[in-house]
Amino acid sequence: MNQKTSHSQRRLSKKGIVKSLLLGMLYLNYAHAGNELEDDSYFPAARMSFGSQANVRLFDEAANTTAHQKGMWSTSGNWPLYAIHMALLPNGNVITYGTDESGRGLGLAYDVWTPSQGFTDASHNTLDITTDTNVFCSAQQLLGNGSLLISGGDQRPNGINGAGIKSANVFNPNDNSMSLTGEMNQQRWYPTLTTMPNGDILVHGGRIDKETPTTLPELYSQTSGTWSQLHGADSPDVYSVKGWYYPRSFVNNKGNVVFIKGNDNGVYELDAYKTTANGQGGINHKINTGTGDFKFFYPTVSYASGKVLAFKEGKKVYSININNFSSKRLANIQSERIWSDATLLANGEVLVSGGSSVRQDLDSAHFTAEVYNPENDKWRTTEASQKARLYHSSAVLLPSGAVLVAGGGPPGPIYQLNAEMYYPDYLFDVNGNWATRPTITSITTNVSYDKNISVKYSGNKKIERITMVKLGSTTHSWNMGQIFREVNFKERQNNRLVIGSGQLTPQKMTPGYYMVFVIDADGVPSEAKIIKLS
Repeated sequence: MNQKTSHSQRRLSKKGIVKSLLLGMLYLNYAHAGNELEDDSYFPAARMSFGSQANVRLFDEAANTTAHQKGMWSTSGNWPLYAIHMALLPNGNVITYGTDESGRGLGLAYDVWTPSQGFTDASHNTLDITTDTNVFCSAQQLLGNGSLLISGGDQRPNGINGAGIKSANVFNPNDNSMSLTGEMNQQRWYPTLTTMPNGDILVHGGRIDKETPTTLPELYSQTSGTWSQLHGADSPDVYSVKGWYYPRSFVNNKGNVVFIKGNDNGVYELDAYKTTANGQGGINHKINTGTGDFKFFYPTVSYASGKVLAFKEGKKVYSININNFSSKRLANIQSERIWSDATLLANGEVLVSGGSSVRQDLDSAHFTAEVYNPENDKWRTTEASQKARLYHSSAVLLPSGAVLVAGGGPPGPIYQLNAEMYYPDYLFDVNGNWATRPTITSITTNVSYDKNISVKYSGNKKIERITMVKLGSTTHSWNMGQIFREVNFKERQNNRLVIGSGQLTPQKMTPGYYMVFVIDADGVPSEAKIIKLS
Protein backbone atom coordinates (compact mmCIF):
# COMPACT_ATOMS: atom_id res chain seq x y z
CA MET A 1 0.00 0.00 0.00
CA ASN A 2 1.63 3.28 -0.99
CA GLN A 3 2.17 6.37 1.13
CA LYS A 4 -0.86 8.20 -0.24
CA THR A 5 -3.41 5.49 0.46
CA SER A 6 -6.61 7.18 1.57
CA HIS A 7 -8.67 6.31 4.63
CA SER A 8 -11.52 5.16 2.42
CA GLN A 9 -9.17 2.63 0.80
CA ARG A 10 -7.80 1.36 4.12
CA ARG A 11 -11.08 1.26 6.03
CA LEU A 12 -12.16 -2.17 7.26
CA SER A 13 -15.65 -3.35 8.03
CA LYS A 14 -16.46 -4.17 11.66
CA LYS A 15 -16.60 -7.84 10.69
CA GLY A 16 -13.17 -7.57 9.06
CA ILE A 17 -11.70 -5.86 12.11
CA VAL A 18 -13.07 -8.52 14.45
CA LYS A 19 -11.64 -11.27 12.23
CA SER A 20 -8.28 -9.50 12.16
CA LEU A 21 -8.45 -9.09 15.92
CA LEU A 22 -9.00 -12.82 16.47
CA LEU A 23 -6.09 -13.68 14.19
CA GLY A 24 -3.93 -11.20 16.06
CA MET A 25 -4.94 -12.71 19.39
CA LEU A 26 -3.90 -16.16 18.20
CA TYR A 27 -0.64 -14.74 16.90
CA LEU A 28 0.19 -13.04 20.18
CA ASN A 29 -0.23 -15.65 22.88
CA TYR A 30 1.60 -13.77 25.61
CA ALA A 31 1.34 -14.55 29.31
CA HIS A 32 0.72 -11.91 31.96
CA ALA A 33 4.21 -10.97 33.12
CA GLY A 34 3.29 -9.74 36.61
CA ASN A 35 1.86 -6.63 38.23
CA GLU A 36 4.99 -4.51 37.91
CA LEU A 37 5.56 -5.18 34.21
CA GLU A 38 4.07 -3.05 31.48
CA ASP A 39 0.67 -4.13 30.26
CA ASP A 40 1.87 -4.65 26.68
CA SER A 41 3.19 -8.05 27.77
CA TYR A 42 -0.17 -9.82 27.67
CA PHE A 43 -3.28 -9.76 25.50
CA PRO A 44 -6.36 -11.17 27.26
CA ALA A 45 -9.68 -11.64 25.52
CA ALA A 46 -11.37 -8.31 24.90
CA ARG A 47 -14.49 -6.99 23.24
CA MET A 48 -14.62 -4.32 20.56
CA SER A 49 -16.23 -0.94 21.10
CA PHE A 50 -17.03 1.46 18.25
CA GLY A 51 -18.44 4.98 18.25
CA SER A 52 -22.11 5.58 18.92
CA GLN A 53 -22.58 7.24 15.54
CA ALA A 54 -20.72 7.19 12.26
CA ASN A 55 -20.90 10.97 11.86
CA VAL A 56 -20.65 13.44 14.74
CA ARG A 57 -20.47 17.17 14.06
CA LEU A 58 -18.58 18.77 16.91
CA PHE A 59 -20.01 21.79 18.77
CA ASP A 60 -23.37 21.10 17.12
CA GLU A 61 -24.92 19.25 20.03
CA ALA A 62 -27.31 21.06 22.34
CA ALA A 63 -25.83 22.04 25.68
CA ASN A 64 -27.36 20.54 28.82
CA THR A 65 -28.39 22.35 31.98
CA THR A 66 -25.29 21.36 33.98
CA ALA A 67 -22.75 22.03 31.23
CA HIS A 68 -21.63 25.34 32.83
CA GLN A 69 -20.76 23.41 36.01
CA LYS A 70 -19.60 19.98 34.84
CA GLY A 71 -18.78 20.46 31.20
CA MET A 72 -20.22 18.12 28.57
CA TRP A 73 -19.11 15.09 26.54
CA SER A 74 -19.88 14.74 22.86
CA THR A 75 -21.42 11.71 21.27
CA SER A 76 -18.65 9.23 20.53
CA GLY A 77 -17.54 8.74 16.95
CA ASN A 78 -15.62 6.01 15.15
CA TRP A 79 -11.80 6.09 14.97
CA PRO A 80 -9.82 4.10 12.37
CA LEU A 81 -7.10 2.76 14.71
CA TYR A 82 -6.20 2.55 18.38
CA ALA A 83 -5.05 6.01 19.42
CA ILE A 84 -2.17 4.92 21.66
CA HIS A 85 -0.06 7.91 20.58
CA MET A 86 -1.59 11.33 19.90
CA ALA A 87 -0.10 14.72 19.01
CA LEU A 88 -1.56 18.08 18.03
CA LEU A 89 0.15 19.50 14.95
CA PRO A 90 0.90 23.18 14.20
CA ASN A 91 -1.71 23.18 11.41
CA GLY A 92 -4.40 22.18 13.93
CA ASN A 93 -4.70 18.58 12.77
CA VAL A 94 -4.10 15.61 15.08
CA ILE A 95 -1.93 12.57 14.37
CA THR A 96 -2.64 9.26 16.13
CA TYR A 97 -0.91 5.90 15.82
CA GLY A 98 0.01 2.82 17.80
CA THR A 99 -1.44 -0.44 16.49
CA ASP A 100 -3.01 -1.94 13.43
CA GLU A 101 -6.76 -2.58 13.31
CA SER A 102 -6.40 -5.99 15.02
CA GLY A 103 -4.95 -4.46 18.17
CA ARG A 104 -1.60 -6.19 17.78
CA GLY A 105 1.52 -4.30 18.81
CA LEU A 106 2.24 -3.30 15.22
CA GLY A 107 2.36 0.47 14.88
CA LEU A 108 2.73 0.37 11.11
CA ALA A 109 0.04 2.92 10.25
CA TYR A 110 -0.90 6.42 11.34
CA ASP A 111 -3.96 8.61 11.00
CA VAL A 112 -4.24 12.37 10.42
CA TRP A 113 -7.53 13.84 11.67
CA THR A 114 -9.04 17.21 10.73
CA PRO A 115 -11.04 18.46 13.76
CA SER A 116 -13.22 20.88 11.77
CA GLN A 117 -14.81 17.90 10.00
CA GLY A 118 -15.86 16.21 13.24
CA PHE A 119 -15.97 12.46 13.79
CA THR A 120 -16.65 11.55 10.18
CA ASP A 121 -15.02 9.24 7.66
CA ALA A 122 -13.98 12.24 5.58
CA SER A 123 -12.08 13.75 8.53
CA HIS A 124 -9.50 10.92 8.57
CA ASN A 125 -6.53 10.23 6.33
CA THR A 126 -5.03 6.89 7.37
CA LEU A 127 -1.65 6.01 5.89
CA ASP A 128 0.96 3.27 6.05
CA ILE A 129 4.37 3.81 7.59
CA THR A 130 6.69 3.05 4.70
CA THR A 131 9.98 3.22 6.61
CA ASP A 132 9.78 -0.36 7.92
CA THR A 133 9.46 0.97 11.47
CA ASN A 134 7.08 -0.21 14.18
CA VAL A 135 6.42 2.92 16.22
CA PHE A 136 4.39 1.10 18.89
CA CYS A 137 5.39 2.53 22.30
CA SER A 138 7.81 5.09 20.86
CA ALA A 139 8.13 8.75 21.89
CA GLN A 140 7.07 11.82 19.92
CA GLN A 141 7.85 15.53 20.13
CA LEU A 142 7.39 18.47 17.75
CA LEU A 143 10.44 19.97 16.08
CA GLY A 144 11.01 23.65 15.36
CA ASN A 145 10.00 23.28 11.69
CA GLY A 146 6.61 21.85 12.66
CA SER A 147 7.49 18.23 11.92
CA LEU A 148 7.02 15.51 14.52
CA LEU A 149 10.04 13.51 15.69
CA ILE A 150 9.14 9.90 16.55
CA SER A 151 11.95 8.00 18.27
CA GLY A 152 12.26 4.32 19.06
CA GLY A 153 9.59 1.65 18.98
CA ASP A 154 9.21 -2.11 18.86
CA GLN A 155 11.21 -4.74 16.95
CA ARG A 156 8.06 -6.56 15.85
CA PRO A 157 7.47 -7.90 13.22
CA ASN A 158 11.19 -7.97 12.35
CA GLY A 159 12.31 -9.14 15.79
CA ILE A 160 11.10 -10.04 19.23
CA ASN A 161 8.30 -8.51 21.29
CA GLY A 162 9.47 -6.10 23.95
CA ALA A 163 12.78 -5.11 22.38
CA GLY A 164 13.60 -1.56 21.40
CA ILE A 165 14.91 -0.12 18.14
CA LYS A 166 17.31 2.68 17.19
CA SER A 167 15.16 4.12 14.41
CA ALA A 168 13.86 7.69 14.44
CA ASN A 169 11.19 8.95 12.06
CA VAL A 170 10.05 12.44 11.13
CA PHE A 171 6.41 13.08 10.20
CA ASN A 172 5.89 16.09 7.93
CA PRO A 173 2.40 17.62 8.39
CA ASN A 174 2.71 19.59 5.16
CA ASP A 175 2.28 16.45 3.05
CA ASN A 176 1.51 13.84 5.75
CA SER A 177 4.66 11.90 4.86
CA MET A 178 6.91 9.85 7.13
CA SER A 179 10.67 9.56 6.61
CA LEU A 180 13.71 8.38 8.56
CA THR A 181 16.15 10.75 10.24
CA GLY A 182 19.44 9.95 11.96
CA GLU A 183 19.42 6.70 13.91
CA MET A 184 19.85 6.80 17.69
CA ASN A 185 22.93 5.19 19.20
CA GLN A 186 20.84 3.17 21.64
CA GLN A 187 17.79 0.94 21.23
CA ARG A 188 14.73 2.37 22.95
CA TRP A 189 11.21 1.22 23.76
CA TYR A 190 9.18 3.56 26.06
CA PRO A 191 11.56 6.56 25.97
CA THR A 192 10.82 10.24 26.60
CA LEU A 193 11.63 13.20 24.34
CA THR A 194 12.10 16.67 25.86
CA THR A 195 12.75 19.93 24.04
CA MET A 196 15.76 21.79 25.46
CA PRO A 197 16.04 25.61 25.68
CA ASN A 198 18.49 25.68 22.75
CA GLY A 199 16.20 23.56 20.55
CA ASP A 200 18.00 20.23 20.98
CA ILE A 201 15.81 17.24 21.80
CA LEU A 202 16.82 15.06 24.74
CA VAL A 203 15.91 11.38 24.62
CA HIS A 204 16.29 9.28 27.74
CA GLY A 205 14.80 6.16 29.20
CA GLY A 206 13.41 3.25 27.26
CA ARG A 207 14.80 -0.24 27.15
CA ILE A 208 16.85 -2.44 24.87
CA ASP A 209 14.97 -5.66 25.66
CA LYS A 210 12.91 -7.11 28.49
CA GLU A 211 15.96 -7.55 30.69
CA THR A 212 18.02 -4.49 29.74
CA PRO A 213 17.16 -0.82 30.37
CA THR A 214 18.64 1.89 28.17
CA THR A 215 20.80 3.85 30.60
CA LEU A 216 22.55 6.36 28.30
CA PRO A 217 20.72 9.61 27.35
CA GLU A 218 21.25 11.26 23.95
CA LEU A 219 20.73 14.64 22.30
CA TYR A 220 19.19 15.16 18.85
CA SER A 221 20.37 18.12 16.80
CA GLN A 222 17.62 19.60 14.67
CA THR A 223 20.29 21.19 12.50
CA SER A 224 22.21 18.03 11.59
CA GLY A 225 19.55 15.39 12.26
CA THR A 226 22.05 13.36 14.29
CA TRP A 227 22.28 12.02 17.86
CA SER A 228 25.12 12.44 20.36
CA GLN A 229 25.49 10.34 23.50
CA LEU A 230 25.73 11.84 26.98
CA HIS A 231 28.28 9.46 28.50
CA GLY A 232 28.51 11.52 31.67
CA ALA A 233 24.83 10.86 32.32
CA ASP A 234 25.03 7.08 31.85
CA SER A 235 23.12 5.94 34.96
CA PRO A 236 22.27 2.24 35.42
CA ASP A 237 21.00 2.91 38.95
CA VAL A 238 18.65 5.70 37.87
CA TYR A 239 17.18 3.85 34.89
CA SER A 240 16.84 0.45 36.56
CA VAL A 241 13.54 -1.15 37.67
CA LYS A 242 10.96 1.27 36.20
CA GLY A 243 13.31 4.20 35.75
CA TRP A 244 13.44 3.48 32.03
CA TYR A 245 9.65 3.69 31.56
CA TYR A 246 8.75 7.06 30.00
CA PRO A 247 10.57 9.27 32.57
CA ARG A 248 8.33 12.24 33.42
CA SER A 249 10.63 15.10 32.38
CA PHE A 250 10.48 18.90 32.53
CA VAL A 251 12.88 21.82 32.02
CA ASN A 252 13.68 24.08 34.98
CA ASN A 253 14.91 27.68 35.09
CA LYS A 254 18.55 26.53 34.85
CA GLY A 255 17.79 24.82 31.55
CA ASN A 256 18.22 21.34 33.03
CA VAL A 257 15.80 18.43 32.79
CA VAL A 258 14.10 17.50 36.06
CA PHE A 259 12.33 14.16 36.12
CA ILE A 260 10.54 11.60 38.25
CA LYS A 261 10.41 7.92 37.46
CA GLY A 262 8.27 4.90 38.16
CA ASN A 263 8.46 3.09 41.50
CA ASP A 264 10.53 5.83 43.11
CA ASN A 265 9.72 8.85 45.27
CA GLY A 266 12.77 10.82 44.22
CA VAL A 267 13.27 13.84 41.96
CA TYR A 268 16.30 13.87 39.64
CA GLU A 269 18.10 16.57 37.65
CA LEU A 270 19.84 15.90 34.34
CA ASP A 271 22.35 18.46 33.10
CA ALA A 272 22.78 17.62 29.42
CA TYR A 273 25.67 20.03 28.79
CA LYS A 274 27.81 19.46 31.86
CA THR A 275 31.38 18.32 31.22
CA THR A 276 32.59 15.46 33.42
CA ALA A 277 35.50 13.03 33.49
CA ASN A 278 33.19 10.44 31.93
CA GLY A 279 31.99 12.75 29.16
CA GLN A 280 29.15 15.18 28.56
CA GLY A 281 26.12 15.22 30.87
CA GLY A 282 25.33 14.30 34.45
CA ILE A 283 22.43 13.15 36.65
CA ASN A 284 21.91 13.93 40.34
CA HIS A 285 19.27 12.87 42.85
CA LYS A 286 17.80 16.05 44.36
CA ILE A 287 15.00 15.26 46.86
CA ASN A 288 12.58 12.61 48.02
CA THR A 289 8.89 13.50 48.22
CA GLY A 290 6.92 12.25 51.20
CA THR A 291 5.82 8.64 51.56
CA GLY A 292 5.09 6.22 48.76
CA ASP A 293 6.41 6.05 45.22
CA PHE A 294 5.39 7.68 41.98
CA LYS A 295 4.08 4.92 39.73
CA PHE A 296 4.61 4.54 36.02
CA PHE A 297 0.85 4.26 35.44
CA TYR A 298 -0.05 7.76 36.70
CA PRO A 299 0.15 11.02 34.70
CA THR A 300 2.36 14.02 35.51
CA VAL A 301 1.88 17.56 34.23
CA SER A 302 3.61 20.99 34.27
CA TYR A 303 0.68 23.14 35.38
CA ALA A 304 2.58 26.38 36.12
CA SER A 305 6.06 27.80 35.68
CA GLY A 306 8.40 25.62 37.71
CA LYS A 307 5.59 23.48 39.13
CA VAL A 308 4.68 19.88 38.35
CA LEU A 309 1.56 17.97 39.43
CA ALA A 310 2.30 14.31 40.20
CA PHE A 311 0.31 11.39 41.63
CA LYS A 312 0.95 8.51 43.99
CA GLU A 313 -1.12 5.53 45.09
CA GLY A 314 -3.86 6.20 47.62
CA LYS A 315 -5.14 9.22 45.65
CA LYS A 316 -2.16 11.31 46.80
CA VAL A 317 -1.28 14.41 44.79
CA TYR A 318 1.95 16.41 45.03
CA SER A 319 3.17 19.70 43.64
CA ILE A 320 6.89 19.55 42.88
CA ASN A 321 8.86 22.76 42.49
CA ILE A 322 11.52 21.88 39.91
CA ASN A 323 13.41 25.14 40.43
CA ASN A 324 14.09 25.00 44.17
CA PHE A 325 13.52 21.23 44.55
CA SER A 326 10.76 21.23 47.11
CA SER A 327 7.44 19.42 47.23
CA LYS A 328 4.03 20.04 48.73
CA ARG A 329 1.15 17.68 49.38
CA LEU A 330 -2.06 18.86 47.70
CA ALA A 331 -5.70 17.87 48.06
CA ASN A 332 -6.33 14.22 47.21
CA ILE A 333 -7.90 13.39 43.88
CA GLN A 334 -11.32 11.84 44.53
CA SER A 335 -10.72 8.54 42.69
CA GLU A 336 -7.79 6.23 42.13
CA ARG A 337 -7.08 6.63 38.40
CA ILE A 338 -4.63 4.08 37.05
CA TRP A 339 -3.73 4.72 33.38
CA SER A 340 -5.58 8.05 33.27
CA ASP A 341 -4.65 11.09 31.16
CA ALA A 342 -3.93 14.57 32.58
CA THR A 343 -4.67 17.39 30.14
CA LEU A 344 -4.03 21.09 30.66
CA LEU A 345 -7.08 23.23 29.91
CA ALA A 346 -7.09 26.71 28.41
CA ASN A 347 -7.61 28.33 31.84
CA GLY A 348 -4.81 26.44 33.59
CA GLU A 349 -6.97 23.80 35.24
CA VAL A 350 -6.06 20.14 34.83
CA LEU A 351 -8.49 17.56 33.45
CA VAL A 352 -7.79 13.99 34.61
CA SER A 353 -9.85 11.62 32.48
CA GLY A 354 -10.24 7.87 32.27
CA GLY A 355 -8.41 5.29 34.30
CA SER A 356 -9.69 2.73 36.77
CA SER A 357 -9.33 1.96 40.47
CA VAL A 358 -7.86 -1.46 39.65
CA ARG A 359 -5.42 -1.85 36.75
CA GLN A 360 -7.14 -2.85 33.54
CA ASP A 361 -10.41 -3.54 35.31
CA LEU A 362 -13.51 -2.51 33.40
CA ASP A 363 -15.77 -2.84 36.46
CA SER A 364 -13.82 -0.09 38.27
CA ALA A 365 -13.36 2.16 35.23
CA HIS A 366 -14.17 5.85 35.76
CA PHE A 367 -16.54 7.41 33.26
CA THR A 368 -16.57 10.79 34.99
CA ALA A 369 -13.40 12.85 34.84
CA GLU A 370 -11.99 15.17 37.50
CA VAL A 371 -10.81 18.76 37.16
CA TYR A 372 -8.16 20.28 39.42
CA ASN A 373 -8.19 24.01 40.15
CA PRO A 374 -4.71 25.18 41.22
CA GLU A 375 -6.14 28.46 42.54
CA ASN A 376 -8.10 26.84 45.36
CA ASP A 377 -6.51 23.36 45.48
CA LYS A 378 -9.86 21.66 44.86
CA TRP A 379 -11.14 18.89 42.62
CA ARG A 380 -14.54 18.71 40.97
CA THR A 381 -16.23 15.99 38.92
CA THR A 382 -17.46 16.22 35.32
CA GLU A 383 -20.47 14.51 33.85
CA ALA A 384 -19.99 10.94 32.67
CA SER A 385 -18.52 10.04 29.28
CA GLN A 386 -19.88 7.22 27.12
CA LYS A 387 -16.68 5.17 26.95
CA ALA A 388 -14.21 3.70 29.42
CA ARG A 389 -10.63 4.85 28.81
CA LEU A 390 -8.05 2.49 30.27
CA TYR A 391 -4.50 1.61 29.24
CA HIS A 392 -3.40 2.99 25.85
CA SER A 393 -5.88 5.86 25.84
CA SER A 394 -4.80 9.38 24.92
CA ALA A 395 -6.00 12.98 25.21
CA VAL A 396 -4.93 16.44 23.99
CA LEU A 397 -6.28 19.96 24.27
CA LEU A 398 -7.36 21.39 20.90
CA PRO A 399 -7.32 25.06 19.78
CA SER A 400 -11.11 25.05 20.19
CA GLY A 401 -10.59 24.74 23.94
CA ALA A 402 -12.13 21.26 23.93
CA VAL A 403 -10.24 18.04 24.71
CA LEU A 404 -10.01 15.12 22.30
CA VAL A 405 -10.10 11.81 24.20
CA ALA A 406 -9.57 8.55 22.30
CA GLY A 407 -8.15 5.06 22.38
CA GLY A 408 -7.87 2.63 25.23
CA GLY A 409 -7.77 -1.01 24.33
CA PRO A 410 -4.98 -3.39 23.54
CA PRO A 411 -4.38 -5.45 25.64
CA GLY A 412 -8.01 -5.25 26.78
CA PRO A 413 -10.40 -5.68 28.50
CA ILE A 414 -12.09 -3.49 25.89
CA TYR A 415 -10.79 -2.25 22.53
CA GLN A 416 -11.93 1.31 21.87
CA LEU A 417 -12.05 2.19 18.16
CA ASN A 418 -13.70 5.51 18.93
CA ALA A 419 -13.16 9.02 20.26
CA GLU A 420 -15.07 11.59 22.27
CA MET A 421 -14.77 15.32 22.82
CA TYR A 422 -14.89 16.83 26.30
CA TYR A 423 -16.21 20.39 26.32
CA PRO A 424 -15.02 22.12 29.55
CA ASP A 425 -17.45 24.20 31.56
CA TYR A 426 -15.81 27.44 30.39
CA LEU A 427 -17.42 26.92 26.98
CA PHE A 428 -20.95 27.43 28.40
CA ASP A 429 -22.86 30.30 30.01
CA VAL A 430 -24.85 30.14 33.25
CA ASN A 431 -28.06 29.46 31.32
CA GLY A 432 -26.68 26.23 29.95
CA ASN A 433 -26.08 27.56 26.44
CA TRP A 434 -22.89 27.69 24.41
CA ALA A 435 -21.07 30.83 25.57
CA THR A 436 -20.37 33.80 23.32
CA ARG A 437 -16.61 33.78 22.94
CA PRO A 438 -14.02 36.48 22.27
CA THR A 439 -12.16 36.16 18.99
CA ILE A 440 -8.48 36.66 18.24
CA THR A 441 -8.53 38.57 14.95
CA SER A 442 -4.75 38.77 14.47
CA ILE A 443 -1.58 37.75 16.29
CA THR A 444 2.18 37.67 15.79
CA THR A 445 2.70 34.06 14.68
CA ASN A 446 6.51 33.84 14.47
CA VAL A 447 8.00 35.11 17.70
CA SER A 448 11.56 35.32 18.97
CA TYR A 449 12.21 35.54 22.71
CA ASP A 450 13.35 39.16 22.54
CA LYS A 451 10.19 40.40 20.81
CA ASN A 452 6.73 41.31 22.03
CA ILE A 453 3.63 39.44 20.91
CA SER A 454 0.83 41.61 19.55
CA VAL A 455 -2.74 40.29 19.83
CA LYS A 456 -5.87 41.90 18.43
CA TYR A 457 -9.30 40.67 19.44
CA SER A 458 -12.99 41.31 19.13
CA GLY A 459 -15.63 40.76 21.79
CA ASN A 460 -18.06 42.51 24.10
CA LYS A 461 -16.21 41.83 27.35
CA LYS A 462 -12.87 42.92 28.72
CA ILE A 463 -9.99 40.47 28.34
CA GLU A 464 -8.63 39.56 31.76
CA ARG A 465 -6.18 36.75 31.02
CA ILE A 466 -3.89 35.48 28.28
CA THR A 467 -2.69 31.91 28.52
CA MET A 468 -0.31 29.84 26.42
CA VAL A 469 -0.42 26.05 26.19
CA LYS A 470 2.30 24.16 24.35
CA LEU A 471 0.93 21.65 21.85
CA GLY A 472 0.26 18.27 23.44
CA SER A 473 2.00 15.02 22.57
CA THR A 474 0.78 12.09 24.64
CA THR A 475 1.07 8.34 25.17
CA HIS A 476 0.86 5.91 28.10
CA SER A 477 -0.63 8.48 30.54
CA TRP A 478 2.24 10.87 29.79
CA ASN A 479 1.91 14.07 27.79
CA MET A 480 5.52 14.99 27.01
CA GLY A 481 4.54 18.04 24.94
CA GLN A 482 2.18 20.20 26.94
CA ILE A 483 3.12 22.97 29.38
CA PHE A 484 0.92 25.83 30.64
CA ARG A 485 1.98 29.42 31.15
CA GLU A 486 -0.07 32.50 31.95
CA VAL A 487 1.50 35.72 30.66
CA ASN A 488 1.14 39.35 31.64
CA PHE A 489 -0.01 41.84 29.04
CA LYS A 490 -0.85 45.47 28.47
CA GLU A 491 -3.93 46.70 26.64
CA ARG A 492 -3.57 49.31 23.94
CA GLN A 493 -6.15 51.14 21.85
CA ASN A 494 -8.41 49.37 19.38
CA ASN A 495 -8.58 46.04 21.28
CA ARG A 496 -4.86 45.43 20.98
CA LEU A 497 -3.01 43.43 23.64
CA VAL A 498 0.78 43.29 24.00
CA ILE A 499 2.62 40.43 25.70
CA GLY A 500 5.99 41.75 26.86
CA SER A 501 9.08 39.84 25.79
CA GLY A 502 10.78 39.94 29.20
CA GLN A 503 8.67 37.10 30.55
CA LEU A 504 9.32 34.83 27.56
CA THR A 505 12.49 32.82 28.15
CA PRO A 506 13.55 29.50 26.60
CA GLN A 507 13.87 28.00 30.09
CA LYS A 508 10.32 28.88 31.17
CA MET A 509 8.83 28.32 27.71
CA THR A 510 10.95 25.97 25.64
CA PRO A 511 11.04 26.57 21.86
CA GLY A 512 8.13 25.27 19.87
CA TYR A 513 4.46 25.81 19.13
CA TYR A 514 1.93 27.27 21.55
CA MET A 515 -1.80 27.82 21.57
CA VAL A 516 -2.62 31.37 22.68
CA PHE A 517 -5.99 31.93 24.36
CA VAL A 518 -7.50 35.25 25.43
CA ILE A 519 -9.99 34.84 28.28
CA ASP A 520 -12.73 37.35 29.04
CA ALA A 521 -14.22 38.60 32.30
CA ASP A 522 -16.64 35.67 32.40
CA GLY A 523 -13.79 33.17 32.14
CA VAL A 524 -14.67 32.27 28.54
CA PRO A 525 -11.65 31.61 26.30
CA SER A 526 -11.32 32.42 22.64
CA GLU A 527 -10.45 29.77 20.16
CA ALA A 528 -6.66 29.64 20.23
CA LYS A 529 -4.24 30.80 17.59
CA ILE A 530 -1.07 28.73 17.23
CA ILE A 531 2.22 30.62 17.26
CA LYS A 532 5.85 29.55 16.97
CA LEU A 533 8.22 30.63 19.74
CA SER A 534 11.88 30.33 18.83
